[in-house]
Amino acid sequence: MQEVTRLMQIYPWLISYDNINIPFRIFSQQLDNKDTFSSGVAATVYIKRQAQALAPEVSAQLQESRCIGMQNPIMFSDIVKLSIQSYPRIKKFMVYHVLRFLLDSPEFQLQTYAHQDSPLLQPPTPVHALPHGPKHVTLQYLLGSINIPEVSYADNERVVEELLRQLGLTSGTVEERKLALEKVLWCRSPSHCYFCTVANLVGEQLGGGVKGGLQGQGLMKDIG
Repeated sequence: MQEVTRLMQIYPWLISYDNINIPFRIFSQQLDNKDTFSSGVAATVYIKRQAQALAPEVSAQLQESRCIGMQNPIMFSDIVKLSIQSYPRIKKFMVYHVLRFLLDSPEFQLQTYAHQDSPLLQPPTPVHALPHGPKHVTLQYLLGSINIPEVSYADNERVVEELLRQLGLTSGTVEERKLALEKVLWCRSPSHCYFCTVANLVGEQLGGGVKGGLQGQGLMKDIG
């Protein structure tokens, strides 16, 4: 825990959590000793050492962007147009993907091929290449499981409080913590709904300084 809390004071981070179900089996059951089915929460801290911390106003900006998007929804014709525009680029990667089956085949023996350095055998230029390498690895730390069933909004608030307690970030008054947790950034995928608090919980909200806690960090929750 000391390692993760130390890194959290240096790098941007977020927490994801979701419900867990754990059956406890009793092979010799008695009236006071029966099978139980427990529901709780498991959480993970993610630390991205090369990421930039989110600005405090990012939640309001996202809400504004969503409002604009709702007024100007993407249509089927827009999707078709985008697919047509992107197809030539995608085709290059499809062709190279098939070509790799030949180049990686031991029977082909690429190292003996006279034209192995031909530009035709080189991978296409990335469109938006993601950084990679040891410095860009996302660090993950499991937190202690929480025995809260997570069946209501109140339960989720209790979960967040417990996560902050485990990480030693429960300083500040109750009102300050409530203010921080009210700054919620909503994101939706086709099958899940997420919220991410991006409040800057330092200074006036949690006692000032990086030691106070979250400096532009986040908590993310998958509420399915």
